[in-house]
Amino acid sequence: MARTRMVRRWRKNMDVSDDTQYAEMLATLSEGSVRRSFNPYTDIDWDAQAFAVKADDPRWILPESDPIGAHAWYQAQSMERQIEIGMWRQANVAKVGEQFENILIRG
Repeated sequence: MARTRMVRRWRKNMDVSDDTQYAEMLATLSEGSVRRSFNPYTDIDWDAQAFAVKADDPRWILPESDPIGAHAWYQAQSMERQIEIGMWRQANVAKVGEQFENILIRG
């Protein structure tokens, strides 16, 4: 009996019918979790300049949160060398990720 009252009280407090923005967002997220509609071939503009791989792009420089990026030796390198190291590191991270995924697929 006490549990039933507790459930009723909980349900009453969960009423969000007066908050239309929240209810709409909740419906969108709920619908999206059931029906996935992401297609990377059409949803991502792969030819956009933001995705271009350039050897002189400073976005390749490793952040200080990276173990190599935080090291004094790395920070003492020229920008060009930091970019080279960053490109190498990201390529190796992708390679290890691909190998791990292959292991998981094989079982």
